[in-house]
Amino acid sequence: MKRFGLIKRKDFYVLAVLLFVCIIIFVWMFFVKTEGNCVVIQQNGEVIMKLSLEDAGTYVIKDGEFVNELVIEDGVAYMKDANCRDLICVHHSSISKVNETITCLPHKLIVYVTGNEISDVDAVVK
Repeated sequence: MKRFGLIKRKDFYVLAVLLFVCIIIFVWMFFVKTEGNCVVIQQNGEVIMKLSLEDAGTYVIKDGEFVNELVIEDGVAYMKDANCRDLICVHHSSISKVNETITCLPHKLIVYVTGNEISDVDAVVK
């Protein structure tokens, strides 16, 4: 068996298999996401609104002095404006796929996409 420094030939095979698996996982995570149809707005740990991605409009979310402006159009949602000092939520790209989120930490606001239809029922128990 040939040795290449401290690494053996079998080590190269193991590394090649691990690299292949990592590439497959990367492709699956970033390119095979399903489109969502519901936007959930959560503030201070409580769900305050559930909206459909098909309902275009501008929604103002207020909590005391905190104001965020969420826009839904063409099947995507994005934060148009906010009065926080860093504006990370405003500079975030638009979201439309399941489990994508926009977060405004100063306002304790989370906007995320789900694949479920809008429903007030969390679970069904038999």
